[in-house]
Amino acid sequence: MTVSLSPQLEAWIAARVKNGVYNNTEQVLTQALELLKMQEELETKSVFLSQDAKRRAALRELVEQGQLLNMGY
Repeated sequence: MTVSLSPQLEAWIAARVKNGVYNNTEQVLTQALELLKMQEELETKSVFLSQDAKRRAALRELVEQGQLLNMGY
């Protein structure tokens, strides 16, 4: 796989490798992609939790209005 990066990103990666933060360019990119993957997974979970909270609030409102029997959930 070939990846093209901006000169600024190339310089940033080179500096990290030169300073010993990472052993090589591949290690920098692997870490960056793993963090991006984790971020996307967290965002997906956050959306799901937000949707779940909205559903629960809507059900609670229906129970409070007497339009739905409270089953203790």
